Amino acid sequence: MKIIYIILLSAIAIACKDKKELPGCGCEGPTIQVLKDLPASYLGDKAFLLRQTNEGGHKYETSVLSCTAMDTLTKTPDITKPDYILSGELKQQCNPQPLYSSMYIPNSIRITKIEKAP
Repeated sequence: MKIIYIILLSAIAIACKDKKELPGCGCEGPTIQVLKDLPASYLGDKAFLLRQTNEGGHKYETSVLSCTAMDTLTKTPDITKPDYILSGELKQQCNPQPLYSSMYIPNSIRITKIEKAP
């Protein structure tokens, strides 16, 4: 039984060791996009849902995690009705999401301006 336990711990240690993080990523990493005055819903726990429009005029939503705590904000009661306007610097992910994964890992954002929507 001890041998199985040791093998299991070794496998976990090797799996964690092989995890490739990008240098200079997350909140301390480079800015990959500057976002300006986007409608946003605050989901709590530093998470926001942003409304964006691509070059073709199609609207889409992106979730992001703030690099700083947002203790003074209140959760958006109805996330389909954004009640914040947010600007910030989108940061590079530390563990890029593989194309075959169904798990979404939100990018980090260093918020430069946030205000209640009119």
